[in-house]
Amino acid sequence: MHRVDAEQVLGQVTPVPTDVAVDGLDEWLSVMVPGALPGGPPTGAQPVALRAVDAGAERTLFAGTADAPVATLTGTAGDLLLTVWRRTPLGAVTVDGDADRAHGLIATVRLE
Repeated sequence: MHRVDAEQVLGQVTPVPTDVAVDGLDEWLSVMVPGALPGGPPTGAQPVALRAVDAGAERTLFAGTADAPVATLTGTAGDLLLTVWRRTPLGAVTVDGDADRAHGLIATVRLE
């Protein structure tokens, strides 16, 4: 993320390699989310599916909180990573479902 932050300042963002981005999504879900929400998912949380088309991978934010995801975000692993880290807007990926709710759920993961 630090590389992307520096590139954004320079206005020259390069794609995040797929393997690095998938690893970054896994780290965000397994380390950053629990660190930001030590009590678990917020009340009323619903799953948000993250489908990385270039990696053939799917991950889920707040898995198990409901039977079906409130939305599925589809894009490259790099675009998904930048979206969950809020470096790019939700519009950078395809959203099937409730985009506003997905955005709100991702925003509950405050990384300050």
